[in-house]
Amino acid sequence: MKKGAPFPPYMGGEDYLFTSYAHKDSDRVFEIITALHRDKYRVWYDEGIEVGVNWPMVVAEKLLRSARVMIFISANAIASQNCMREINYSVSQRKEMLVILLDDCKIPADLELQLSVVKKIRYSDTARTVAEIEACLDDSLIGDGVNGYGTTAAKKRGSLSLWHVLTVVFLLLFAAAVGFLLYRMKNQPAAKQAPAQKIISTETNPEVNVSTFKDATALTIALKASEDKYIFLCGNSMVSDASAIVRKGGKWYIGEDAVPTGGITDLSVFQGKMIEQLAVVNEQITTIAELSALTELTYLDLSGNPIKDLSVISTLPKLETLRIVGISADADLSVLAGMKSLAKVYISYELAASAKPLVDAGIEVILKQ
Repeated sequence: MKKGAPFPPYMGGEDYLFTSYAHKDSDRVFEIITALHRDKYRVWYDEGIEVGVNWPMVVAEKLLRSARVMIFISANAIASQNCMREINYSVSQRKEMLVILLDDCKIPADLELQLSVVKKIRYSDTARTVAEIEACLDDSLIGDGVNGYGTTAAKKRGSLSLWHVLTVVFLLLFAAAVGFLLYRMKNQPAAKQAPAQKIISTETNPEVNVSTFKDATALTIALKASEDKYIFLCGNSMVSDASAIVRKGGKWYIGEDAVPTGGITDLSVFQGKMIEQLAVVNEQITTIAELSALTELTYLDLSGNPIKDLSVISTLPKLETLRIVGISADADLSVLAGMKSLAKVYISYELAASAKPLVDAGIEVILKQ
């Protein structure tokens, strides 16, 4: 559990509440969910995600398995892409939802439409809000009184059932496995431990998750395990929002932090994945043949790579936005002119002279430093 988290998130297999909130609202949200926890409700929130795991995958799994999704709406939440993705996923999975309005922010029309049939509670004070929330919740979310994490009904005393025996065996094996992993992590050299993680703010998103890996091998392992449709890389770092990747003075930054060139040399790690948005920036990629299999791409950023041949990109049927800032000045842009879906191309000034075919084709060309 992370430092500052008020209680351990529920990790069992019974019905529980999934909490969607903006981290900037943690003070009020933690007061509410702590009160629910004291009343024995099983609650999961993202302070339970350990450093080094695939954050989107864990959140998606926990949301999908939850019995109900409790959404805290605020100006901070509306500005958070993570919160919006959780809401969209909840709607797509037809989850039972409950909305708590933390402030009087204006809710965008599309979000208001999605939540139009969802029960809403307006925050007044913690005690009253908790009482209103509990009036909407089913008793199946309440535990047996042991930190809110027990079973929903008392069992008759007597001999142990096979289920009890298997549960005890599983817990013992799980405890042994956790102990072994903790021992390995403690005794591994620092270079082999999990990637560094932090949250930064940008002009468009106050909560951008950044995971920085020691080298390209560690990053590649994480990418192979990922099933996310949105992957944004710069150097050996992975971010949750592509807008955090910027170029200033010929160098690449994530937020305000300069990023050295990464070690990815090809795109083979992405083969077989259903990716819709991809950024692989500031790497050492010279060939992009593997792109031909990524037919669902709508957004692609290959900036900061020594790429010359762009012909494969012309085979992507759904690509709308392409960023190729800082690639080889010898790249031929004319191969992109026939793409029917392509609407915007971002290039650096050294390619401006060869952008005429794109302009003639009605594609918007945007020059970047």
